[in-house]
Amino acid sequence: MASQQNSWHGDVDSTITFTDFRFQNLTGQCLTQGKIYTIHGYGVPPETIQDQETGEFKHVCDSTGSAAGVAYTLEHKLKWVTAWSNHRGRPKTASTMILPLDEEIDWEKIKGDHQDSDEHDHDEKFGYTATAMITQNGPAPIMMATLKKDETVV
Repeated sequence: MASQQNSWHGDVDSTITFTDFRFQNLTGQCLTQGKIYTIHGYGVPPETIQDQETGEFKHVCDSTGSAAGVAYTLEHKLKWVTAWSNHRGRPKTASTMILPLDEEIDWEKIKGDHQDSDEHDHDEKFGYTATAMITQNGPAPIMMATLKKDETVV
């Protein structure tokens, strides 16, 4: 494990080592990993996340930081996309969206969007709600993303 030095100030740190992920599945079905788009760093998200479970993994930073995205499929007709940016010396950002399975993911657009976004994001469509949040403090921030089926949908 890389050394964790205490040289961060407020919401911007200069010695991040990894991003700690927790993908929570509250959909009533198993999520299956689709595409992974890596910008900086490395790590492999869980291949599947069972209903009512949380898939965890660490995305290790390279010399720039940890920035990537992952898509999970559900219902064989939708995909849940979550992306993050955890660059050294810059605020951390998170984004999430729910798309039809046949819609192409514009990773370059997501990359550009989440660099200017917030540490929180959400999307509600197709009877699901997706949320994403990344902590702003410390050299090993936590990214928590949740996908849940809306209870009002029958």
